Amino acid sequence: MRKRWVIAGGLLACLLAAGVFAEHVRTAPDPRANVLVVDRAGVPLAQVPSERYGSRQYVPLAAIAPTLINTVVAQEDRRFYHHPGIDPLALGRAVVANVRAGAVGQGGSTITQQLAKILLENWRGRRIPRTFVWKLAEAVVAIDCELHWSKAEILERYLNNVYLGHRRYGVEAAAQAYFGKAARDVTAVEAQQLAARIRRPNRFAVLTRPALPPNAAPHLVTALLTSDAAAAPSAAGDRVFQTTLDVQVQRLAATTLQREVKRLRDADAALQGAVVVIDVAASELRALVGSVDAADTTRGGQVNHATALRQPGSTLKPFTYLLAFLHQRRPADLVIDAPYHFYLGAERSYTPNNFDRRFHGLLTIREALANSLNIPAVLTVEALGAPYYLALLRSFGMTSLREAPAHYGLALTLGSGAVSLLELTNAYAALARGGEFRGVQMQQGSDAVPTESPFSITEASDLRRAAFLVTSILSDPEARLRSFGDAALMNLDGQPMAVKTGTSHGSRDVWAIGYSPRYAVGVWLGHTDNSPMPGMTGAGSAIPVWHAVMRGLHRGLPPLEFPRPAELARAAFCRERDCAIVKADWATRGAAVSPQVPEPHESFRLLAPVDGDHFLLDPHQPQDRQQLRCRARLPRVLAEHARQASLPVEWLVDGAVIDRSAAAHAETFLRLEPGRYELRARVGQTTTRPARITVSRTESSRPALRVGGE
Repeated sequence: MRKRWVIAGGLLACLLAAGVFAEHVRTAPDPRANVLVVDRAGVPLAQVPSERYGSRQYVPLAAIAPTLINTVVAQEDRRFYHHPGIDPLALGRAVVANVRAGAVGQGGSTITQQLAKILLENWRGRRIPRTFVWKLAEAVVAIDCELHWSKAEILERYLNNVYLGHRRYGVEAAAQAYFGKAARDVTAVEAQQLAARIRRPNRFAVLTRPALPPNAAPHLVTALLTSDAAAAPSAAGDRVFQTTLDVQVQRLAATTLQREVKRLRDADAALQGAVVVIDVAASELRALVGSVDAADTTRGGQVNHATALRQPGSTLKPFTYLLAFLHQRRPADLVIDAPYHFYLGAERSYTPNNFDRRFHGLLTIREALANSLNIPAVLTVEALGAPYYLALLRSFGMTSLREAPAHYGLALTLGSGAVSLLELTNAYAALARGGEFRGVQMQQGSDAVPTESPFSITEASDLRRAAFLVTSILSDPEARLRSFGDAALMNLDGQPMAVKTGTSHGSRDVWAIGYSPRYAVGVWLGHTDNSPMPGMTGAGSAIPVWHAVMRGLHRGLPPLEFPRPAELARAAFCRERDCAIVKADWATRGAAVSPQVPEPHESFRLLAPVDGDHFLLDPHQPQDRQQLRCRARLPRVLAEHARQASLPVEWLVDGAVIDRSAAAHAETFLRLEPGRYELRARVGQTTTRPARITVSRTESSRPALRVGGE
């Protein structure tokens, strides 16, 4: 009796061990899994095959032709629907045949056993030998499959995993490769040929076409595979990345870029390009074309130029005036466009020029931005503070600008930094949303919630107002006539469009970035090696690509206006000081309508002394009574910031702080001794240009400068 219990216990233990073993095998990771990248609606964009095994296109059983299913069952396992995973009759016939032959030549394996063999190879990581032990393991797994899956599920898994030659797994990949059609469309003859390949996988040597669909978004696929992006497992075990792209928009952007660059390559054979399309309302990426042809390695096609850092030229100017509008400036306010030298150090100065090498005198902010004039933009950044401008750009997602403000200088508004096309296009999408910045969403379900207000001193209502004023300028064809003329391609009949072009130093990068209430589209053209492109401009080369993409996106759609904040209304403004010309522009309801007329070069600067002053000590007065009055002018914006933050004006001599005074007065008195000095004033991170002065007497020594006050 005891022996029977031992035997029974042993059998039970074996059964439990077999069950655990079979469960591990059946649920093991599938190394045949492919990576699928689909668009927002699930339409395939690309498929990346298993590096070890090859291509598999998993389809449900309903997507396989019944003729093919019946042919495979008839050939491989006639009693498939009637056995529990192992067919004793077929096994018996195989044993008899093998004994007579004196070798293992017939297996007698059912379809379920063949699937079990595939699962065992997945679990083991390599092929299994044809031995009794592994045949027994195969039988155990086959029975486990029958216990957990229906016959239809077993057949579906088998038909999608069976090897059919040329690194093709499953009937769908094989049908596409050998016949150029889906498995649901194969004929009876083709079904016979595919079934024959199960036993002789390399019977046919010729592929009709590649088994994989063309990669519609190669650079995005590469980015997803090399990032920490999450992929959802499919029922087949494939990794599926569902992006926010729209396959039709992706094709529109890619074909448009290819067509336009092919035309331009007659003059510049090395030209490359990139296009980004963002859905404004959803903050979702709809297209990302990183180069003209990803396979063209001779021109750097493998580089994702949509995420590469390049100089943006004048495309940052809208944010310069966004900052001005956040500080109560208006499009009708006047600015100066005249020659000007910005001193950067003792022996360095910066003298910007306009693209047309002309100066236009007194003009409105609307005209300055619409015509992309450089000097007013630089003066505006100087007046408002380069550190605050840089902070604004970073808050709009341009985090590639990592250096300190001094690294970029005032020329940041002209493109002295480097940003990516994706960053820049998403920043423009925020302008289209009324200044509401969101991270661009590339995968369905990823985080794209609104951030806090992009600028710490800004209320959301102020941001909406400022963004609308920028949009009103960038969508004003009349305002840009001075520099761009008619510029028909910067407009789209019946559809409100805001657009800005940019050309970096030496024409190394040309840009066109713009938006409607629906889409933001960014275009970059350049060389992968950053070499110059003489004669190329954003308006002449990038705008045609931008216009063609925008036209395709809005075909058949009704016009949609940019939303206007309720606090803004049209008001009459004097265009000249004597009000000889009056024009209408946007202003806050109830506000005064006379335009501000700033003094030339309104900025944080020293009023006294001025650069180059030479002072002589009076020999008839005691030296300790001889003092120099130093005064600085703070623009209203900086003065208000200093008041709110309780920041003093710091007075620097040769880089060392020697005194501090209240920002409301901004002056000090210095007791001087002979020598040469460089004086500056500083509030927070904003510093005036230097005043280099000389103090003389008969001696040539230079004692230390002493500080005094009244």
